[in-house]
Amino acid sequence: MTECREFFEALDGECRTQGAAIRGPRLRAMRGDREQRLIEWESQTASGFSPGPVSNHETIRKALYQGKEIVDGLLHRNSFLPLDTIGFSADRTSFTTDDECKARSAARASSETPLYGYIDVTVASLRERQCQKDETSVSERAIGIYDTAIKENVAHAEAFMIVRFSKTKPFKSIQADLMQEYQPRVTPY
Repeated sequence: MTECREFFEALDGECRTQGAAIRGPRLRAMRGDREQRLIEWESQTASGFSPGPVSNHETIRKALYQGKEIVDGLLHRNSFLPLDTIGFSADRTSFTTDDECKARSAARASSETPLYGYIDVTVASLRERQCQKDETSVSERAIGIYDTAIKENVAHAEAFMIVRFSKTKPFKSIQADLMQEYQPRVTPY
């Protein structure tokens, strides 16, 4: 896990530093290099506890908490908001059991946000999401999914937006699409 964190910190630090000193086409090229490296990082493992990189054919399970991601049994707009901030944690279903997923999710619940259920999300579906930063740019991949295994959970993975400046319309469109696609797949515990 440390290796993964150090990679992302170094990459973001590099972009912040260069972003202050570089403008125009060179800055856009540097940001494009960052996105390419974030895609390449998906093929890396996070630690010695890892079962390997997350592959497209896998399914990840995202826990849903009442009042935070679920309101009145429906996905709330916050359900996918972590994609654009800290990323959302999930379990790789191939490397864990339903009971283990539920126990880990229940341990993170609180009286204000009790565990409601989960959605199983296909990795390929997330990785296929595309967005345009503006009207003149070409579509590019929006979401990365990473192996972030830890000793307590070898099935741990994280998904987040890999494009910069994603708090604008592209993220809102992706968020709305994900909510529509996964609402019928919400499974209560």
